[in-house]
Amino acid sequence: AQANVDRIIFHCIPEKTQMTMALESGEIQMAIGADGREAARFDTGGESADGFLVDTNSGSFSTVLLFNDTADSLCQDINLRKAILYGIDRQAIIDVVLNGAGKVNSDLASETLGGFNEEWLAEEYYPYNAEKAKEYLAQSSYNGETLKLEADPSNGTSLELIQSQLSAIGIKVEIQTFENALWQEEKVAGTGESGWDFCIDGVGGSLVTNAWKVKFNPSNFSTGLPQTGSQDTELVGLLLKAADTQDSADLDAFHDYLAEKAYAIGVYSPADKCITVDTITDICYNGMGYVVPGSCNFDAYK
Repeated sequence: AQANVDRIIFHCIPEKTQMTMALESGEIQMAIGADGREAARFDTGGESADGFLVDTNSGSFSTVLLFNDTADSLCQDINLRKAILYGIDRQAIIDVVLNGAGKVNSDLASETLGGFNEEWLAEEYYPYNAEKAKEYLAQSSYNGETLKLEADPSNGTSLELIQSQLSAIGIKVEIQTFENALWQEEKVAGTGESGWDFCIDGVGGSLVTNAWKVKFNPSNFSTGLPQTGSQDTELVGLLLKAADTQDSADLDAFHDYLAEKAYAIGVYSPADKCITVDTITDICYNGMGYVVPGSCNFDAYK
């Protein structure tokens, strides 16, 4: 393919507001990874929309919530797990943590991964419902105990929001964080010293089955069980079959079973915002979800 621009100069501007100021001043013509709220100003109907375009791309990474399914945790109770899931307002987390630049998941994995069934987008996947959460909580064995919620420090704001949201429905939550190296040891249920009840983690990949296997393939963990510590052999069987066949019916079967059992949920997938002057079009992304400036369309750029 022939290049349609002579030269591309890259500027590293870590501060998001300064990046969009540089865009408005004409210093730069493309702002990659812009803040979600800043991007809204340049999008259709925004106060700075004239002369600019905003492109949104959901990446392959997902922030996920996993439950400890061992006998040592109260979260082995499916009604408690469902109470927690219905009690979490995932869109509110996106609005605060990502400044709106993200999408509520419809599966453990991002909708951009291979094998994702678009019909899953129309399914009910634990939307925030405080009343339903309280109904499941009443059916559970929970009796005012304090649950441990853990992650690495980068997820601190998400942990605090979840703690607050669950407090509103009557669930007590204690937050613990571990630096990444220690978190890699602590986050496998049944190992480490913390004994978490539920945790926030991340997952990516190229196929939904890759993402699922990262968390639920027993061979990945020293315990010989999924990261959650679950001994549900049907779950593992459905996973391995789906990964082997990539058949849509097998993919649906694992997706449905995981959702019904509420062992884990995809919280959100961050969305990358790219703002350009309106003469740069057809924003191109590589397989990892990163903008490839040289492959965009500069035909109208002067």
